[in-house]
Amino acid sequence: MQDRVHQLVEALASTEHFVRIGAAQRLREQAAHSPHAHTLATLVALAALEDARPNALAQGARLASALHLTSAAPRLRALCASKSAAVRVRKAAAAALGHLADPLALEALEVLRHHNAPMVRRVAVEAIGRLELPACFEPLADALTDPAWQVRLDAAVGLGAMCKPQAQGAFEVMLGVVEDEPHSPCAERMLRAMTELACCDEGLRKQAIALLQRHLVKWEVIPTARAAARGLGELRAQEAAGVLREALDNAPSSVAEQAWWSLRTIK
Repeated sequence: MQDRVHQLVEALASTEHFVRIGAAQRLREQAAHSPHAHTLATLVALAALEDARPNALAQGARLASALHLTSAAPRLRALCASKSAAVRVRKAAAAALGHLADPLALEALEVLRHHNAPMVRRVAVEAIGRLELPACFEPLADALTDPAWQVRLDAAVGLGAMCKPQAQGAFEVMLGVVEDEPHSPCAERMLRAMTELACCDEGLRKQAIALLQRHLVKWEVIPTARAAARGLGELRAQEAAGVLREALDNAPSSVAEQAWWSLRTIK
């Protein structure tokens, strides 16, 4: 068994892309169908995470995530926070911590959230959002003002998953920035997140409906108008029937189609 583990770690560390990916994929697929293969894949993942080579470390992190190896979390946290580790290793470790929903990962992810590369920060913010912990509120709220729109988008996704008692705060922090968000797909994601929060907190419903109606009538901005039309349907906002009918008659087709769906939903 040990020789086989060593052989597979060597494959994960290979400089040949297709060798690495092929070995990792076979391990995942076989682990899903055989207890023996799952044990082998677990040993390989843990051994790869102790290897010094970046390729092995990154693949080990991904394999640990796929196998849901909570026992790998301490090593993943160390790699994520390590400023000497290769960027791809830190990103893979952060993504794995998010998928594992490791409750102790926030500190390590916060280190990575301040990286100078936007796509690295994005991975960290996405992982923080997956933890779904009350302590994640402030990092996600802060990430809403990140210079990179991709980071802001993932911050909105994370805030949209907040449950009571954080729902009110998450809604309010997005309310403070959504009107000035310059990137329409990011603003669209914020509106969708705010709708999700209002669906689980009745106290936010009135504010959400007013906000969505304001964005629906700006139907020249198609992503946000479409999100607004859908949100009004999800909130069963009968008071918005008038503006939805107006959108059905006058808005671009993708917005009008969503308005039609919402009108049918609220009847």
